[in-house]
Amino acid sequence: MAEKTKICLIQSERKKTKMPDGKGDQLMTCDDLKTLSQKKSLSVYTLRNFVRKGMPHFRVGRKILVNPEEFDAWFEQHFRASAQSDDKAIDRLVEDTLAELNVI
Repeated sequence: MAEKTKICLIQSERKKTKMPDGKGDQLMTCDDLKTLSQKKSLSVYTLRNFVRKGMPHFRVGRKILVNPEEFDAWFEQHFRASAQSDDKAIDRLVEDTLAELNVI
């Protein structure tokens, strides 16, 4: 069985990475951390910390590349869920405090 190839566009330069995925050739765009930091308004330092925490990425030599779609999904899963649960906890705290004060 032949290996399938994924093409990664890096600042308009094509790089091929051999990956056995069985899905055929796919076109995927990747940004380096500096480009992603500008697009997402996050620092490169923060993105490097995200890489340490398990953010999906590729390494080509010392360069770290990230698919923006995978980043969005990962970020949504790891940070939006905790923000929503914090909002619910704050709502309960406010309701309980107002109930104790007999405002409701």
